[in-house]
Amino acid sequence: MIIVSVTDPEPKLYDVLKTVAAADIVELRLDMIGECDLGKAISAAGKPVIATCRRESDGGEFTGSEEERLSLLRLAIKAGAEYVDIEVDAADKLCEQSCTVKRIVSFHNMKSTPPNLVDIFNRILSAKPDVAKIVSTATRPADILTSLEILRKEPPIPTIAFAMSDIGLPSRILCRKFGAFATYAAPDGARAAAPGQVHLSDLVGTYRYGSVGPDTSIYGLIGDPVAHSLSPYYHNRAFAAGGMDAVYLPFRVIGEPTGFLESFQEIGLQGLSVTHPFKGAFSEEVTDLDERSRETGNINTLTFSEGTWHGANTDVPAIREVLDDFIPDPMLGFTAVVLGAGGAAGAACVVLKEFGANVVAAARDKNKGKRFALEMDVDFVPLRDVGKIDALLMINATPVGMEPNVLESPVPKDIFRPGRFVWDFIYNPRKTRFLREAEEAHCKTLSGLSVFIAQARRQQQIWTDRTPPEIGIRDTG
Repeated sequence: MIIVSVTDPEPKLYDVLKTVAAADIVELRLDMIGECDLGKAISAAGKPVIATCRRESDGGEFTGSEEERLSLLRLAIKAGAEYVDIEVDAADKLCEQSCTVKRIVSFHNMKSTPPNLVDIFNRILSAKPDVAKIVSTATRPADILTSLEILRKEPPIPTIAFAMSDIGLPSRILCRKFGAFATYAAPDGARAAAPGQVHLSDLVGTYRYGSVGPDTSIYGLIGDPVAHSLSPYYHNRAFAAGGMDAVYLPFRVIGEPTGFLESFQEIGLQGLSVTHPFKGAFSEEVTDLDERSRETGNINTLTFSEGTWHGANTDVPAIREVLDDFIPDPMLGFTAVVLGAGGAAGAACVVLKEFGANVVAAARDKNKGKRFALEMDVDFVPLRDVGKIDALLMINATPVGMEPNVLESPVPKDIFRPGRFVWDFIYNPRKTRFLREAEEAHCKTLSGLSVFIAQARRQQQIWTDRTPPEIGIRDTG
C-alpha cells in the first residue's frame, strides 16, 4: 500500500487531497497542517486516514506540550481517523483508544541508523500495535540493508520499515519486495514530510511500486550525485515495455563503494549503471571486462550472471554513434578539446582518436590532467589555456553546470568561435550555460541527452539479452 503524507494547511489542503487518488491511505500531518476542521479534512480524504502529530525531536514540527499533542490526536480519532501514529515512548498514553482506532506504533531516528534496530523493533512489538513502524536515516548504503533486514525476518505483524534521506531512497521502494505493510509518498508538487520521500507520481509511475514483489530483480545507478539522473525514468520504462519484473533505483554512495556489489547482490542486485566518480572504481573487483572497459580503464555497466560480475563500457560506442551524426564529415586531423579527466572524458578521447582527431585534454587539476593525458595518449593543456587552442570540436565531460549548479560553466564564454562544434555530455539541464553561451557565439551545439539514450539502450541490451524497446526523448521526461 501507499500512504501519502499531506502537509499543506487549509484551504490548500483540500486541493491537495483531490490529487492523491493513486494512494491507498492519507496521512494528515497535523503538526505541519496546523489548525483545521478535522472532520471535514478526514471526510475530504475519501480514504482511510492516519492522524500524525510529530514532535520536533522525531522530525516533526509540533512545538506544544505533550498533553496538547495527545489531545489533538484524540480529537482526530473522534473525528473519524482510522489510524493514529504514536511514538513507541508514548504508545501507552493512547491505549484507551485502541478499541476505536488502529495504532501505528513508531520509532524515528533522524540522524542515523542505530545498530540495535532489532531491539528497538522488539520494544515496539511489546506495545501491542496494529502496525509497527521503524524508520531510521541512511548515511551509507549499508543502512538500507539494515532497515530492510527487519522485514526480511518476517515480522509477526504488519510492519513499515525503511531508511530516510536521499541515500536511503531505494529502501522506500525495496521495502515492498520484502513484504512491507506500506511506504510513504509526497503529493505531487507538495513538500515532502520527511527526507528522501518520493512524490506520488514517481513512486507509481517511474518506480512502479505496485509491481515490485519478492521476485523483482534490482538494477540501479551508483554514483554521487545521482538525483539529477534520467536513468530511473529511462530504464524503468524500458523494463515495463519489455515485460520485465525489475526495478531500477538511484544509489547515492559517498566515499568508496567498497563491498557494495557483494552486499546488495544478496538481496537481488543484478546490474548497475556506473557514473561519476566510480567509473574506475570497480576495475580491480570486476575482472571480466569487455574490450572497451579494458581500453579506457572505466566501467559504466555492471551485470551479475553465472555467479560473477561482468563489466562493460557502453559510453564509447554511444559517443561514436552520436558523433557520426553531429560531425558527419570531419577533416582528418581536426583538433578536438575534451574538458575533464574522468571516465566520460576517457571514452571521448578513445572515440576521437579513432576519428583521426588531434585530441587535447584540459583539466582544472594540472597533475590529474597530465596523468590522464598520458594514460589516454593525448595532449594536455591546463583548463585556463583552452582558449589558445583552435579546436573544431569542444566536449564538456565534467559535471560543471549540472543540476543544481546550473549557473556554472567550465570555461569563459569568450573562448567560443563561430562555426565550431560544442558538445556537453550533461543532459540535466538540457541546455547548460556552456551550451547557451556557445550558441550565442554561433556554434553548433549538442546536449548530452542523445548519448545518454544511446548508451542506456546498450545497457538494456546487455542486461536483458534482447533488443531494447524504443524509449524516446519525450518519454524520459
